[in-house]
Amino acid sequence: MRIQFILKYRLLLILGMLSLAYGYNQRSLPPTINQDLKDFILREKKTDSVEQFLSTALKSGNLQSESLYQLYLQRGQLEENNRIQYISYFNLSKIASSKKDLETAVNYGNKLVAISKNFNNAHYEISALNLLGNTYYNHRDYDTSLPYYLEAVELAKATNFRDFELQLLANINNIRTRVGKVETALHSYQQIISKLSTKDYKNISNYSGTYLSNTLGIGVCYYLLGNYDQAIETYTFGINKAKTLNSLRHIPIFNTNIGEALIAKEKYPEALALLASTKERLLKNTPNSVNPLVYTINLHLANLHYKTEQYTKALQYLTENFTQLKKVQDQIQVDKLMEMYDLAERSAEKLGNKEKQLAYSKAYRSIVDSIYTDNLNTKDKLYQNDIVTLQKENENLTSSKQKIALFLLLAVVLVGSFAFIQYYRNKRNKRRYLQLQQTLEEKETVPEIPSKKDSITDDKASTLLGKLKALEKTEFYLQQDCNLYNTAKLMDTNTSYLSKIINDHLQKSFNEYITTLRITYCIKRLKLDRKFRSYTIKGIANEIGYKSVNTFTAAFKKQTGLSHSFFINQISTKEEVVNA
Repeated sequence: MRIQFILKYRLLLILGMLSLAYGYNQRSLPPTINQDLKDFILREKKTDSVEQFLSTALKSGNLQSESLYQLYLQRGQLEENNRIQYISYFNLSKIASSKKDLETAVNYGNKLVAISKNFNNAHYEISALNLLGNTYYNHRDYDTSLPYYLEAVELAKATNFRDFELQLLANINNIRTRVGKVETALHSYQQIISKLSTKDYKNISNYSGTYLSNTLGIGVCYYLLGNYDQAIETYTFGINKAKTLNSLRHIPIFNTNIGEALIAKEKYPEALALLASTKERLLKNTPNSVNPLVYTINLHLANLHYKTEQYTKALQYLTENFTQLKKVQDQIQVDKLMEMYDLAERSAEKLGNKEKQLAYSKAYRSIVDSIYTDNLNTKDKLYQNDIVTLQKENENLTSSKQKIALFLLLAVVLVGSFAFIQYYRNKRNKRRYLQLQQTLEEKETVPEIPSKKDSITDDKASTLLGKLKALEKTEFYLQQDCNLYNTAKLMDTNTSYLSKIINDHLQKSFNEYITTLRITYCIKRLKLDRKFRSYTIKGIANEIGYKSVNTFTAAFKKQTGLSHSFFINQISTKEEVVNA
């Protein structure tokens, strides 16, 4: 009997894979599932065998895996089996997210969270919350992802799921670094390493990976703060720790980051030798597979050659990336893609190749446009989905009076909301522009640093704030290498004290302080300088100290509530009216 079951299972597996392969090649046709496979998924008593088959289908990357999990979900709902429904929702959410369908991914994720509460094990709810956090994070919606991570980490702490606790803290730190809270992330990474050094955390699963990834996070924070020596020291420690823990796959990652830091220190020969040897070893060890780390190394090598005015070589490395980009595009962060195309455009410009310069510029702008369009469409869909969900919830109310009242309220909300959205979209930006103009007219300077009488009693702090105000007049913040480390050096102090002074007396992080100065400068110059308004977005960003256009546009929008293009159009329109 056992042999018959194994033979039957293997036959179904082969038939299923053939069916999936056929469906994969016939992409224009809807996925089809043969009857034997349907019966296996819907009726096989050994659910472990079904789930093994489904997992194999999903890992194959086949389009039919979604239909198979939907079929398994139907079984779970018919049998009222929470575990089957949980597994189905979990994987359907991941599939939708991989297809960039945030609306569907979130829908499945919310159902996953709801059903996770039916289990007596907190592991299910933590996993569900983490999945939703990851879904929003992977779609660059960091504000929405953070509450899910925070809720999950508190639950993990309360139930002593230490593996989840550290993983979630690392996810939160990734968000912090992306939104400029680098000092906070650094402190948290250091706390995680301290916990990993205690006996309570020694036996967590994947101890070595957790330790090394958080060590890498510390190094990245030091790099972002401009403390390149400390970053290199941390990465080197990570290499030695990887050898001790026998986790050699982390070594090329640390070496790649050391190479990046060496470039920042302008130690180009050392960086070139290290990055080239690391790439060579990666290609030798994995000759037939695509490794995203190779693309990162190529980007660093291209940057190195650009800085040493070897623009042809820079383009060669970037072209190598572009020719293979489709294979790894989903594994490379959007900001890295933008950095590649931006560097390629600048290299082509230096070489005087207008055709390539235009092509790379179009590719860059298409990425920016797609990000904006995706975000806008997704938010609209999620808003509509929330309305539909609210309507369904109201339909379940038993009181007829409540139904009537809530129906009327919902109707008012719907009509009012849609009307408001249309009105808001037309008027919001203009109102924000007028408010911004009024603010600028009322106060033509950057907010004053508090004087000694404004609660600063520490002579050293008062002196340092005076130096900082004097430094502002030099427009130091417009330099692209302006960071906490370099600013502290200019002021003859240390990074920790400078950061504390800015936090305590300006109620801002260092990055927020610099951003305020840059955007305020940008607004004033756009208002007064017609030539500056004619610059490309990249030109404006570079002029005020930003290497990344994406970072500049996000900072401008956050501080003003407007896009830079709308702001420029309003100024130009006002000038035309005045000059008419």
